[in-house]
Amino acid sequence: MSNVSITINDKAVTDALSRLSAAGGNMGRAMADIGDMMVSRITEGFDQGESPYGEKWKPLADDTKHGRLRHNKSNFRKNGKLSAKGRRESASGFQPLVDTGNLRNSITRNVSGNSVEVGTDLIYGATHQFGSENGDIPARPFLPTDGLPDAWAQEAVDSIGEQIMKAVK
Repeated sequence: MSNVSITINDKAVTDALSRLSAAGGNMGRAMADIGDMMVSRITEGFDQGESPYGEKWKPLADDTKHGRLRHNKSNFRKNGKLSAKGRRESASGFQPLVDTGNLRNSITRNVSGNSVEVGTDLIYGATHQFGSENGDIPARPFLPTDGLPDAWAQEAVDSIGEQIMKAVK
């Protein structure tokens, strides 16, 4: 994983985990379920172009869009100007952080005992999460940093509840 660490302690989730532990349930299974849910939610954020809290990412700069257009020569005429196809692609906009899909596809989870780590091992992930130091690349957060969004926390608690029910049967 990346050398950036974000720790989230959500009271509702930790309380549910305590109940699961007291019931003798499998904490690893619950952590795996929570990790899978988070990976799914994070990749959905890439598809929607928004942070875990529903904030839209800043659009790409025009230079970045033109750089992406250069990937396909049919986007340009021989004189170097945009072709009709290139103008259509440019007008349709470009989704930030999904040019190659490498960052989106690098989101993984790792269960270790009573915890789960979710993130990316790509070094540039931190730059996109927090923005560049010089401000050239704006922050486009894809990982939660300020507690779990309410819907995520509820899904985690529900998953733990399922594990508790299995443990007490």
